[in-house]
Amino acid sequence: MELSSGILFVYCTFSTRAEAERVSALLVKENLAACANVMAECTSFFNWKGNFQTGRETPAVLKTTAKRYPALEKRIRQLHSYENPAIVALPVTKGSKPYLKWVGDCCKPAGASKH
Repeated sequence: MELSSGILFVYCTFSTRAEAERVSALLVKENLAACANVMAECTSFFNWKGNFQTGRETPAVLKTTAKRYPALEKRIRQLHSYENPAIVALPVTKGSKPYLKWVGDCCKPAGASKH
């Protein structure tokens, strides 16, 4: 049984759609993610510093490799407006081999061979 493809889907929420789109585009341009899906705004309920909160957020799903994840997380933290952003990586256990290869190829550092 295949346990991991080495590909991760990274879920992250942002304060606005504009922030989600700006950060997602930069991460793809910097080869830290192969692609990003910025989704519809949602209502979030959470506890923050001991207080119940509610607010509107925009979630995004980024596709990356396990190898590139540390750099991706670091870059999200640099660009994000939140003090403690939600950044959660989920392993892809199965998928279309051509798609998984494409994600891996897209996430190679600049200057690395993509073939």
